[in-house]
Amino acid sequence: AHGDPGTYGWSQARSEVQFYNSGTERSRAAWEYVLSFTLLNPPSAQESPAVYIESFGVNIPIQPLFKDSRRPFNPPLKVIDPAFVVKNIGQMTALPGSENIITVTFSTNVPLNAGMILCLSGFNDGIPAQDSADTPMLNASSLLVDQPLALYTSDVTTTPGTASWDYDILQFKITENTIEFQEYKFMIRIKNPSIPQDYKRVSMATLSGILISKVEMDPDLSNADGIYAPFRILEMVLRVRKIGQSTPFPGAENTLTVTFSPNLDIDVELAVSITISGLTGSITPDYTGRPLMCDTGCADQCETIACDPSTKCCSDRPDVRGRSATCADGVRRCATLPAEEERTPCDPSFFSGANWFQASGTLVFLIVKDFSTADETAVSFTLRNSLSAQPARALSIKSRFRNNTESLTAPQPLVNDQSWPPLLVEAPRFLRAYAAQRSSSPCSLNTLTVTLALNIPVVPGGAITISGISGIEPVQSPGTPKCMIDFLQLLPECSVDLAAAGLYETATFGTRGMYRFP
Repeated sequence: AHGDPGTYGWSQARSEVQFYNSGTERSRAAWEYVLSFTLLNPPSAQESPAVYIESFGVNIPIQPLFKDSRRPFNPPLKVIDPAFVVKNIGQMTALPGSENIITVTFSTNVPLNAGMILCLSGFNDGIPAQDSADTPMLNASSLLVDQPLALYTSDVTTTPGTASWDYDILQFKITENTIEFQEYKFMIRIKNPSIPQDYKRVSMATLSGILISKVEMDPDLSNADGIYAPFRILEMVLRVRKIGQSTPFPGAENTLTVTFSPNLDIDVELAVSITISGLTGSITPDYTGRPLMCDTGCADQCETIACDPSTKCCSDRPDVRGRSATCADGVRRCATLPAEEERTPCDPSFFSGANWFQASGTLVFLIVKDFSTADETAVSFTLRNSLSAQPARALSIKSRFRNNTESLTAPQPLVNDQSWPPLLVEAPRFLRAYAAQRSSSPCSLNTLTVTLALNIPVVPGGAITISGISGIEPVQSPGTPKCMIDFLQLLPECSVDLAAAGLYETATFGTRGMYRFP
């Protein structure tokens, strides 16, 4: 009549549990008896109700059932409100148009049963951007190996390791029971929008089983610019962009060094190109695929030539006669490079060969390795200066991506080096021009020595005329003058490229007679 031993009776209408002493012996006074029974908690939260106990047979009036003081935070029949304890969401990059990875971490204060549906919404402000389709849910611990997680399945196609996705709602089923307070993490791959935007307020909820109301997730705001918050897209800019040159001499081979750094990491898969515009006036013809390089100024040559820091150029070695010479103003910058540990790194392997377009004054090259925001990089290229004077140029730099089909950064002005502004070209001039003679005696054969240095190469057939030589008699047997030119003076190793030695030996010196010039 009272049921089988080890069982109890339950009346849902009266909310009562009854059990009987089914043995043949009396219970013992003052002994503790512990018994347990199982009930199914209600689906909604509730506080612990007042529970009572009474005894029949041995009549004990009804009295409150005291709650176990050893478990004050878990009183009987207290049902907590199901909730997400952890609900984090972040992304890998805020680069516009880039491939991106969204990472979700969640845990709940109650176990979630297999078959329950979870929904993340608000990625696109409630507007689906595409028809719903399955997208892989990847193992966050295996970023380089796109390993699907068997814990999830699409709620539409039931394909393991996927979720349904329309760029606004991500929805999936759980394939096995979860453990309360244990964190679960997964990733999905997406393509970022192409225009800047603030991060999206993404919400999370369960749609079946134990219902957890929609709640806003916690975005990753660890960066001041919020670049790790979901779908945060920043305008791509070059935060560092500087340029300088090695020489202002007309017709000289000029090394231009550009330094830049992006505000966002650049993935090599984006096929980003860098364009420098405004390099007009150079006489270098078009070229393609010329390797970029690292500029050392004259540092290597200045190992044997003293560097004058006051003039920022390499000074001449003593000439063959033992006389010392001073550095001509502006010959070439040299050891103005900072110490190795302070120098901007230069790594041409980040870039492809450069293409040069003379008519438009444009240089274009590609980024061929992943480029980090920490990679402030200096790289150099050469152009030949104009043969005539010109002012420094106002240059700009921009970037495009996806094989030059989409704009990544708008043109930004390059900051010119104040001492060595790019493509500033001086007017042709003599850097040195002075004369001395051997004899001041009347009627004696005299030798005049002329020392010259120019800031421009002397071309074949070019004439150098020395005038104002008056009051002297021509040589009785005129002939072709022999110019014994001291090329250690005229052509210091760190100077611009002046003419080859033979060009000076065929130059003419005036037309009113031949004079001997050693």
